[in-house]
Amino acid sequence: MKKHLNKIVTVTLILSAMLFVSCGAKWTNNMQEAKELSAKKKQPILLFLNSGDTAALDFKANFLDTKEFISNAGKNFVLLSLDAITEDEQQVDDILALVTDYAVKETLPLIIMNKDGYYVGRIDRAEKIETVQELVEQLLLSTPDFNKIEELTALINKSKGTDKVRAIDDLYEFTDENCRRPLHALCEQVLAEDEGNITGLLGKYELQIVFDQVQDMLTPVTVDDAADRFVDLVKTGHLDNSQKFEAYYYAAYLYPLVGSQDFDRMLELLNLSYSADPGNPNSQEIAMSIQTLEAMKEYNNYSTQTEVTPE
Repeated sequence: MKKHLNKIVTVTLILSAMLFVSCGAKWTNNMQEAKELSAKKKQPILLFLNSGDTAALDFKANFLDTKEFISNAGKNFVLLSLDAITEDEQQVDDILALVTDYAVKETLPLIIMNKDGYYVGRIDRAEKIETVQELVEQLLLSTPDFNKIEELTALINKSKGTDKVRAIDDLYEFTDENCRRPLHALCEQVLAEDEGNITGLLGKYELQIVFDQVQDMLTPVTVDDAADRFVDLVKTGHLDNSQKFEAYYYAAYLYPLVGSQDFDRMLELLNLSYSADPGNPNSQEIAMSIQTLEAMKEYNNYSTQTEVTPE
């Protein structure tokens, strides 16, 4: 009798555990809820940006919404799905920001982040994955940096002054260079924690902050103001010669990004870039760009002068 009861208890516990896994893991469509769960469960967040097209809907139905995926991935991730097709304008804005933050280019984006939104990893070309098991395996292979990022984040939170600045720099350098925008608030903390530039890192983060600001404001109408942000930083910031070289180059590069043909302004900025650090490893590329722009300017002027006005 006792042996029989033990078997019943064992089976009950197993079924309870299975029920807990299947019911406890589910997709949420709320970013704040996902971050709170991530902090509580000490798990990374798996973010799916659902474009709402046929490929995304099929992928969601055939992979992400299956019991097999939810029960397995749910053991290791907080599952977050955000739909781009929505009447909620704030959610649309949030999704557009996430696309920029994580440099999303693939058609079925699966992004892994920590509770603070710091980038951990991603799945590229998810459409090439054939089975749910393969997808789960690929996700697990994309998360080895999670614990390191959590350790660095914890160190930042308990540090002050220059120790905090160096911890922030460690996280910044550890993070994929294309996905550092979520660290913007930490970059601003560098300026507050090391006003005397004891670490020598102020210029680096002043430049990053302006770069992020310019990305958010850049349009054909605001391109001059955006370029002036970099120019003003050269004059008032803590940039070394190499960083001044970058600042002037970034300022010049903004013009072709918005389709501007202000050759005079671009040439002015590129010449300033070259002069700031002639020995820079990229100085010859700048010199070639200057020659190319001068030729384009000359051709443009010639075309304008010889253009025949219809009678």
